[in-house]
Amino acid sequence: MFTLRLLVAFITLTIPALTLAAPALTPTMNGPRIRPYDGRVAAILVDGLRRSPTLRGLVERIEQGDVIVYLETRHALRKEHLSGLLTWLSATPTFRYVRVSLNPELSRNTAIAALGHELQHVLEVVSEPSIVDSTSLEAFYQQHGINMHRQNNGWDSQRARNAGNEVRRDLNGGRATHVLFETAHEIDPLVWTTAYQSARESGR
Repeated sequence: MFTLRLLVAFITLTIPALTLAAPALTPTMNGPRIRPYDGRVAAILVDGLRRSPTLRGLVERIEQGDVIVYLETRHALRKEHLSGLLTWLSATPTFRYVRVSLNPELSRNTAIAALGHELQHVLEVVSEPSIVDSTSLEAFYQQHGINMHRQNNGWDSQRARNAGNEVRRDLNGGRATHVLFETAHEIDPLVWTTAYQSARESGR
C-alpha cells in the first residue's frame, strides 16, 4: 500500500518504530538486491525464504531487477496501524532504491506474510520502468492500485494482498510459530549473504 509519501504493505496490525539513518545510495552490481539493516530482520527474511515458496519466487524475480531494497523494522508503524511499508528513496542511472519497513511487534508468521505483501509492491516497481520518483510512483498506483485514502493509508494493490495471503498459506502448511518478531533469533551480518543464498536455494 502507498501514500503520497510512501508505498505501504496493507495488513492492518499495530506496530512501534525504530528510526534508522538512510543508507548510502552507491550503485553496485554485486551483492543481493534485498539488504537487511540488522540481524533480526535478516532472520525473518531467511526464515520466510526457507518456509515459503511464494516468498522465494518474489525474491528471485526481484534479484533479476534494478531495484535495491533496504529492509528494516520501524516502530512508528504502530501509530499508523500498519504491518509494513514501502518508501521511495532515490534513483540513479543504474538502480532504483526503496526501503521496506516492518512492524517489529508482529508474530513471526505475520511478519513474513507482511514481507511477502511488501515485496510484491517492490516487484510492481521492478516491473514498471517509468517509476523513477515519488510522483511517478503515485501516478502508477492511481492507475493500477486500490485507493485506501478513507483509512488514511493511501494505496494498495490486489496482487500485494494476494501475495501476502499466499505466503501465509505456505506458512500455515508447516509448523506454526507464535514467536514475536522482536524476540526472534538474529543472523550475524558477517554471514548474512551465505544464509541468504542458502535459503534462496532451499526449494530448488
